[in-house]
Amino acid sequence: MQIVAAAGLTVEVQPCTSSEFLRPAPRPRNSVLANRLLQLEELDNMPEWTTDFAEFWARHGAQL
Repeated sequence: MQIVAAAGLTVEVQPCTSSEFLRPAPRPRNSVLANRLLQLEELDNMPEWTTDFAEFWARHGAQL
């Protein structure tokens, strides 16, 4: 939905569950992108995805 809003589109986005979106390989129920070992060492400094998305869109959005 973020990219639709950033592009200024007025379309309806209908979310679906993982079971409705068939993939060629099974996926785990919880596939959160995290690194437990980095967290334990207090080195996990992954920024919020919205920050990087905004930077990406500002740089490349007009070309898409």
